[in-house]
Amino acid sequence: MSAYDVSGKYAIVTGAGSGINLAFTEQLLDRGCSVLLADIKLRPEAEEVVAKYTNAGEGQPTAIFHKIDLTDWAQISSMWSTALASFPQVDIVCNGAGILDPPEACFWNPPGVSPLARDREDAEPGQYRTFAVNTAAPIRIAQIAIDYWLQNRHIHGNLLWVASLGGYVHNFQSPLYFASKAAVVSFVRCLALLREKLGIRNAAICPGPVHSPLMTPDYCKDMLHQDDLAMTPQQCAQVMVQMLTEPQYGDGNIVEVMMVGSKKNPRISIRDVPLEILYPSTGVVGQDNHVVEEEAKFVKRLQQHGLRSDSTAEEFAGELFESEASDEVAGLIAGPGKARTRTLPGLFPTVRWVFPAAPVIRSERFDTDISQWFDMWSVENPNERSEVQTEGLNRSVALLGELIGMEEERVPRGRIFLAGISQGFVTALASFLPDGDGGFAGLVGWCSWMPCLGCDARERNTCPVFLAHAKDDEVVPLANGEKLRSELDGLGFAVEWHVYEDGGHWINEPQGMDDMSLFIHRGMDL
Repeated sequence: MSAYDVSGKYAIVTGAGSGINLAFTEQLLDRGCSVLLADIKLRPEAEEVVAKYTNAGEGQPTAIFHKIDLTDWAQISSMWSTALASFPQVDIVCNGAGILDPPEACFWNPPGVSPLARDREDAEPGQYRTFAVNTAAPIRIAQIAIDYWLQNRHIHGNLLWVASLGGYVHNFQSPLYFASKAAVVSFVRCLALLREKLGIRNAAICPGPVHSPLMTPDYCKDMLHQDDLAMTPQQCAQVMVQMLTEPQYGDGNIVEVMMVGSKKNPRISIRDVPLEILYPSTGVVGQDNHVVEEEAKFVKRLQQHGLRSDSTAEEFAGELFESEASDEVAGLIAGPGKARTRTLPGLFPTVRWVFPAAPVIRSERFDTDISQWFDMWSVENPNERSEVQTEGLNRSVALLGELIGMEEERVPRGRIFLAGISQGFVTALASFLPDGDGGFAGLVGWCSWMPCLGCDARERNTCPVFLAHAKDDEVVPLANGEKLRSELDGLGFAVEWHVYEDGGHWINEPQGMDDMSLFIHRGMDL
């Protein structure tokens, strides 16, 4: 695993109005990372940070404040929308906000019994505020972030959680706080496969006592005196930066950090918490059942479809049209003095873009209905159990053939490109190869492989082909794309082949967008 560079990245940090999350925000900004500070309010020192970075010069990191009550999921959605409206993308999410059993949300002050309680006894659904802020909100934010990163796989997502020692030790006075942090610790460990399987870093820091505003309200100030042995927010934040960037972290690590020693000889202790020692000693979970097998199937489905197994053509088009070429190539295509946006619609304003929707069909392997052009058993080995593909692929080829016929009533075939990503290009290629007419402007394929169909391409080998693949594609192996390129070369096609370091299961930016846009530009003879 490589180190993670925060320079030029964009982050959301909740609870950034004070304490360790503010200190962490400052360290991100100092390293060139722009930050949205999400909190109910800003302390004066946080206001100074925002003021300092609000009007930063070009190429400098930016800080913006978004007021939020994390118990309200509508406000969480608004926070995310604000981040995307303010920044080109979101790379980093730090779930830092938390409350320490305030009297109004304390187990020992029951709703309907204690006059201090703010949680309603008749609420539907019922919710303790401590759990709403400390547990439900960060989980919901993580859900939004992971969905976003799986839809934008060129972004290397990084998810950092601020848990607590309270996640695995216990306290009689503050059971809601300790239990809420235990839930976070368990949740982060449940997501331990995020980086290995989906390329998203994920880790939680569990600080010991910290001299921060969290411990200054009257109800808890006596728990930690100013001269007690504890960390500063800056010391804790430094470890958070290490966890965000260093390669040994990001696989569901639960990292304890605390001040130890004595007041005369204090030192920071950092360790990975060995939660595995709590695992059953009588055997591996799933050894005598199907838990592990079913989880492997679930992971494959996530890799292929993300959280949106029923994503629509409109959603796909929207994401595609957000991808941008470089200014240099945009200027080259537009011509001197003709400014255009760097997206595909901006570069080719007279082109008609058609996005047919894949049908929702049953996946035999995953035993569920998902949006796909055809069923298949394995993306890594497309030829495995190829018989499951036949019916769906033939149906999709027929559908695409009808659509091509309709488009030919508008424009000559020589002005039509067939393009697709993953299964989409497999379907396009399966439609093209048996077609005796040929004559298309070109084929454009990303992250794909050769369809499991016999073909004769003697009449089609003059059609130009653009193929591209990213090395970090965790859905379709690069080897599949290389094999596709080799087979099309063998059939006599003129293949323009590109391999990019990153981009995931999507389009590399800006170089990939540049190469594809120039290919289309040449093919349209513009």
